[in-house]
Amino acid sequence: CSMFVTDDHIEEFVAQYGRPAEARFRFGVNEHGYGIIKGSQKDGRRHDITVYIRKGEQVVVNAKHFYPQGLFRAPSGGLKPGEDFHEGVFREISEETGCEIEITRFLLRSDVTLFYLDEPESRLRPPIDWLTL
Repeated sequence: CSMFVTDDHIEEFVAQYGRPAEARFRFGVNEHGYGIIKGSQKDGRRHDITVYIRKGEQVVVNAKHFYPQGLFRAPSGGLKPGEDFHEGVFREISEETGCEIEITRFLLRSDVTLFYLDEPESRLRPPIDWLTL
């Protein structure tokens, strides 16, 4: 696993919330999109934690200021260096949604490789781990 999210974090979550499905993805992005993602990789961060929050029959989503109007996504973010995994998840969700959550299941662990659309092989970037709860 990548910086900040350790194998110990993953195994702790597996023990508490079950073994997730695993998947690998490759996505081409334009220069602007890759720049946004790269900008989120403070201190070498190469992971993202996405949380699906159900409130009754609804799912909590949010939008970022740079998203096109009407585009929403599940809340996500990253751990800070040395941060406890649970505390980091709860902090990110509180910052993004104001919600207090209870984690019930570890849904998906995925390895994502991003590359520039105009030069897919010569400018391949390292994978980013995405954890879905």
